[in-house]
Amino acid sequence: MNRVKVSLRPMVSRINLPTVLKTTFLPGDSIESLIIATQVGEIFYIRNGVIGTFLDIRHRILKLGGSSGGYDERGLIGLAFHPGFNYNGLFYLHYSLAGTQGPVAFSESFKPNPCDPQTLNLKWVDREVKYDHIDTVEEWILQSNGKRRVYRSGSSFYRAC
Repeated sequence: MNRVKVSLRPMVSRINLPTVLKTTFLPGDSIESLIIATQVGEIFYIRNGVIGTFLDIRHRILKLGGSSGGYDERGLIGLAFHPGFNYNGLFYLHYSLAGTQGPVAFSESFKPNPCDPQTLNLKWVDREVKYDHIDTVEEWILQSNGKRRVYRSGSSFYRAC
């Protein structure tokens, strides 16, 4: 058996709440970039050891943490590049919309505890009329001049419970 020596070194620091890590070639470019998306709505690129902002949609993302300021599964939660991204500049974002913070979908007693089996079968209350927020999936385009703009064709909105 061959032994391989592996070492790690930090590439970037001070990026808050990363949710997506991908590599891609920007349109018209021959250098691969590492793309890091954060839950709060910032998307960074790293190329040749330099970090820059790819897109900042923090103003489109709902305020995270709710009234308790704690753990949150909302925000910018998905990023995908079209297979022809290098040529057409199309990419897709899945995020929780700002201004859609609705009433909580759980009853006050909904507090599942994985260590207490009796709490794991609790039910949602009035799921059809109460919701936590609204998510969107949008198609964006990176134009050849490097500017980003939303390309809303085919956007879909749905309730996320």
